[in-house]
Amino acid sequence: GSIMGITSLSLPKLNARFLSAGDYLLRNFRLFRLESAYEIRADLVDAIKRMRPMPKQDGYTEDSLNDYYGNSFNQDENVANDESPKTEFQGWARMGLELGTNKLDKQGLRLIRVDPPRLGESVPASVIAELVLDLRHCATSLAAEWDEIGEFDNLFLVSVDASKMTGAPAPMMRRKDRRVPDEEDFTFPERYGIQA
Repeated sequence: GSIMGITSLSLPKLNARFLSAGDYLLRNFRLFRLESAYEIRADLVDAIKRMRPMPKQDGYTEDSLNDYYGNSFNQDENVANDESPKTEFQGWARMGLELGTNKLDKQGLRLIRVDPPRLGESVPASVIAELVLDLRHCATSLAAEWDEIGEFDNLFLVSVDASKMTGAPAPMMRRKDRRVPDEEDFTFPERYGIQA
């Protein structure tokens, strides 16, 4: 079907009497990959919506950047030294946390080593990074779950900039009075300010 001009991907029709065993396995593998990608997207959408990203409200506006006598501060200098995030999360998700700590000496993400790509590839051969998570506000059972993450567990890093959120609702489905579910909505990244 087509929603808002986007067509859905479908697998070729299965006709069991004309398939070889290898063709059957290949088609099932492709279907498994598509289902897995859909489930991962649904989990990410659920976690992002539960965390409720909002633009950070620090109480300062462009007009309030003057001292007592009306002289304006050097805004270029303040912007260059501003390391505070533009987004604050007002919700909570079980396995969704913001990177970093309140300490100034610890960054949320630090790249340790990036190996060059293998011959014929365009992505790095391996990336080793250090993630810093602040688990002080988590329950002990949840902190224990984060501590049990091992070497071959998958983590998804999502960059959200709430200042770039459009705030628009999901598009309407064709010939129906409902909105497209967020898991299937191609505008979800723009609506929630997802950068990467």
